[in-house]
Amino acid sequence: MCKKIIYAFLTVLLVSVGFAGSMQTNLPMANFVKVKNATVENAVMGPFGQQDANKKQLSTEVKMDLMNNSNEKVKLVAATTNIAKKVQLHKIVKHDGKTMMKQIDDIKIKADSERDLSFHGIHIMLIGLKKPLVKGQEVSLTLIFSDGSYKHVNATVAS
Repeated sequence: MCKKIIYAFLTVLLVSVGFAGSMQTNLPMANFVKVKNATVENAVMGPFGQQDANKKQLSTEVKMDLMNNSNEKVKLVAATTNIAKKVQLHKIVKHDGKTMMKQIDDIKIKADSERDLSFHGIHIMLIGLKKPLVKGQEVSLTLIFSDGSYKHVNATVAS
C-alpha cells in the first residue's frame, strides 16, 4: 500500500511540474534503460477496448521494447503524457473464459535483459485521450521507475 502511495505521489509531482519533453526536475535520468520501437496503436477503443458508439477514440495502448542495461532488476511503476487524462500499466488476463485487461502496479525488467511491451499483452494504456491521434504523430511519454528515475520517450502513432 505504501508503494502505491509513493508511486501516486511521484506521478502527481511529475504531472504538476509539467513533463512532456520540457520537464525540469531533480529526478535522475534512467540512462540504464534503452527504448526501441515505441509505438502507439491508432484504434477506436473504449476504456477497456470496446468501440465507442460515436467512433471516438477514448483510449489506446502503447508498445515498446525496454532494455535494462544494468546488473539489477528494474521496475517501471508509472508513465505520464499530456495527451491523455490518465496512464496505467496493464496486462491481458483470462477470466471465466473472457479476455480482459487488468491494471498492474509495475512492469519488471530483469537485469541485462529486454522486456517487450506489446499490443494485447503487457502494455501502457492511455485513457481519456484529449484529441484524436493521427498516423505518424509523435506522442511524448515519461516513464517512471521504482528508484525515482525517469526516461522521456517519443512513440509514433501507427495505423
